Amino acid sequence: MRKNIKSVLVLTIICLVVSCTLAVINFFTADIIKNTEQKAAFEECYNLITDAQSFTNIDISSLNLDEMITNVYKEETGKGFVFRINSSGFEDGLIVMCAIDMDGKIINTKVIQSNETPGYGKELEDLTNETTKTFLDSYIGKDSSLSGVIDKYSNASRTSEGFRKAINAAFKAFNQMKAVEAKEGVANE
Repeated sequence: MRKNIKSVLVLTIICLVVSCTLAVINFFTADIIKNTEQKAAFEECYNLITDAQSFTNIDISSLNLDEMITNVYKEETGKGFVFRINSSGFEDGLIVMCAIDMDGKIINTKVIQSNETPGYGKELEDLTNETTKTFLDSYIGKDSSLSGVIDKYSNASRTSEGFRKAINAAFKAFNQMKAVEAKEGVANE
């Protein structure tokens, strides 16, 4: 009985020490991780709008955007917005970024990450794949009607639907951002 109590005490102390160590590590690395993630997101923005000068990460917490929109970045010289969207295709976690110019036309799109089926929807992450490039390029220059885009990527119908859903959410958010800017412009006059 005494041996069992001693074992429980030792395991409890070990768990406490490990938990405290992890908490301290998290405390010191949280800002580093956040900055690294932010830097990676800004790099993706520059990949989507190649002639951009700089971006601002807009605080969207007070805006009533679609819940799929996780981040909105505004290009400072007025080239447009970049939207980070968390959609779902065959699986959850289809993360898409879409750049839309101020005239409401897609500049570029990219699948950042997905949990889609390898050999099918997962291939949308591979920008060296000709089929992927053709599919994503079909969205460039399109407005919210998405007229003329390739509807289905390879045999990945659910991934294609999730991608299109993400782009539609980006256009809705774009319209809301333009409305916010118009209100701010009127308020500043």
